[in-house]
Amino acid sequence: LDILVLHGPAQHVDEISRFSAVKKALSESGLKYRFVHEIYADWFHERAGLHIKHLLSTGRFSEVDAIVSMNDDMAMASLEAIDQAEEQRWLPIFSVDGIKEAIEAVREGRLVMTVSHDIITVARVIYAITQGATDELKMFALTSRPFEGHTVLVNSKVITRDNAAYELSRH
Repeated sequence: LDILVLHGPAQHVDEISRFSAVKKALSESGLKYRFVHEIYADWFHERAGLHIKHLLSTGRFSEVDAIVSMNDDMAMASLEAIDQAEEQRWLPIFSVDGIKEAIEAVREGRLVMTVSHDIITVARVIYAITQGATDELKMFALTSRPFEGHTVLVNSKVITRDNAAYELSRH
């Protein structure tokens, strides 16, 4: 499986944790894979789209079997570039963030999945921190996840065609 990865900023904590999780999941899956292109588009829609258009125009896109995008905006840019190039083959695209446009693309079968964050819990954690509550016990009570150093882990949800309509109804 030859994978193109669309990265966020190289040193960003979310980029690092998301890509680590992708590599771990792929390793545990037993699939034979390699990252044929790793593009740092830094979360930017336009930058990701330009990179995909370049690969399409040079014929190098043909070596890609799947796209893993570290955010939905870059995944949506990929879809747009592929559509504009009138690429005939369907390519599995996986993403993170759970934005409305990405969930719609999942429901339509254009993205395989996106992962959303528990926004309610994120809001509660932000509020608690602004009120001075930064201890482990308080964060665990809010998130049901361990507090790791200065990182608060928040649950996420995988959105596929099976639950996309429901998730859209919540937006």
